Amino acid sequence: PPFTEYATRATSSTWEDALKYTAYVREMEKYPGYLRWLHHMVATFFTRVGSNKTKKKFNLSEPLVALEDAMKRFLGTFEGDTTGPFHGGEKPSFADILVFGTFRSVGGFDAVAQLRDRNPEINTWFTAMENAVGAPAVVEKL
Repeated sequence: PPFTEYATRATSSTWEDALKYTAYVREMEKYPGYLRWLHHMVATFFTRVGSNKTKKKFNLSEPLVALEDAMKRFLGTFEGDTTGPFHGGEKPSFADILVFGTFRSVGGFDAVAQLRDRNPEINTWFTAMENAVGAPAVVEKL
């Protein structure tokens, strides 16, 4: 499955995570509170349903483990091939930017923090990417 499937399923594999994943709608002040709440609950439901269907389709029993394996494969594709920490050597390549963008979009979730904590090589790459790309426009811990 595509890398984004691992990332989104790893971050919405529980009801609590799905609620976090869709919480942004609660802050849309131009809509009445009841609509924000309703949208949040409906979006959470469909996020979980989608997560479960994807897990079955791609036979992912543990999405976090699958994400970890995918990241290790990604990092392993350029091990020893470059002079720097990225696919592009000393500067990030397009592949680095794509994977990092996916990671950053779900970076506030517990699954990503666990992944970085358990894997020093992933954390080193992610930190190098943060330094190369710069701070995100919005930084929030979910």
